[in-house]
Amino acid sequence: MPCSLDHFQARYMRDQLVAARDAAFRDAEGFQDVLFTLEKIGQFLSGKTGTLATYKPAIEGLASQSCLAYEIPRSQHGHGWHTSFGDLYDLVRKARNEAMHQGSYARHLTDYSVRLSLILEDALMTSGSTATDFMVSNPVVAFPWQPVSYLREQMLTHGFSFIPIRISEEAGSEWQLLAECSVAKYLRAFNCENTRKKRLATQIKEAISSKDLELLPAITIDPHSSIDEVISKLDGKPVLVVNKSNPEVLIGIITAFDIM
Repeated sequence: MPCSLDHFQARYMRDQLVAARDAAFRDAEGFQDVLFTLEKIGQFLSGKTGTLATYKPAIEGLASQSCLAYEIPRSQHGHGWHTSFGDLYDLVRKARNEAMHQGSYARHLTDYSVRLSLILEDALMTSGSTATDFMVSNPVVAFPWQPVSYLREQMLTHGFSFIPIRISEEAGSEWQLLAECSVAKYLRAFNCENTRKKRLATQIKEAISSKDLELLPAITIDPHSSIDEVISKLDGKPVLVVNKSNPEVLIGIITAFDIM
């Protein structure tokens, strides 16, 4: 495990960085969450309260566990594909201290922060080997009684391509997936505003039972499944991680992005 972090600490920090990076994707000037997370990691690794400048050695030591920090940038030197972690870190630190945090200036800072986060996330996962290590915990799920309008909102708000659902609460019922393309087809099938309004207000279970809203079968795996097994099951859809003794309990979700 990177530095002196144990398995759970590394996963927690990775999850915090992913959440902060997701927030930055939704807001071109939303660099703050990444910086706050960076400071928390620095404080934890150094064991004391300081600044981004004083945290650099500790955070850089963690980042160096990833080849993306220095090895890959050195190998591509002169091509401009990558910036080394140290240079990115200094760009973020100096920009953070400047007065102007709006407009194009803030967008550049967000871009640097996201790239910094990606390197740290990779470093934190260098020892990952099971589904639990890479999954996103507590995934958003859809419920049959919710309106399609809420399903649409969740997909657009979070940028989800798929949302898991169990149509029946009965024991033994399986997890399935609602895809963005299925929702789009359902809402725009007749290109009629009145039909769209009606369908937006329709409960998910009714839309499915009418066979107008298509469900896709979901692939489920055990939390301790190897990452090799996860990769072998990826087919363009996410893989769902379920409780081994109770498959009706959804623990996490893994997409190609999570293991890339």
